[in-house]
Amino acid sequence: MQNILLTGGAGFFGKRLALLLCSAEHSVSVFDNLSPLGLFPFGLDD
Repeated sequence: MQNILLTGGAGFFGKRLALLLCSAEHSVSVFDNLSPLGLFPFGLDD
């Protein structure tokens, strides 16, 4: 078993990858900022 940090895990592909890794008996931690596409928290979309 490996410990895996999955970034962007709340999205479509991230969720499926997390489920796949869990089914392979890995320990998965998910990190996601939950920002919608096109909206940057640091004002980069100006």
